[in-house]
Amino acid sequence: MSAVLPLLSPEKGHQATHIIQAMILLVSGVYYDLSVLPRWIQPLSYLSPATYTLKAMRHAIMDGAGILELKNSIILLFITGLITIPLGLIVFNMGEKYVKRTGKLKRNG
Repeated sequence: MSAVLPLLSPEKGHQATHIIQAMILLVSGVYYDLSVLPRWIQPLSYLSPATYTLKAMRHAIMDGAGILELKNSIILLFITGLITIPLGLIVFNMGEKYVKRTGKLKRNG
């Protein structure tokens, strides 16, 4: 969904996408274990698919977990994808229509 930001604002959209990515990584446990994050940030980790991806990858690599042991994480990530991928396409299409209608999308060639 954040891919629409550079389309809407070519000057600043790319930087905003990096800020969103950094926030997702922060609440997902990439930089720190979730238990050391402030209490008000910890609930946000449950909304991030990256949290479940990291947990599953760590469990598979460090503990040798197989697909059956990772079943719950895989199902949750599949459901998340079923929701967020179409939602991202809808948001991007709406943004594209907006920039075409307002003349912000310049085409060369």
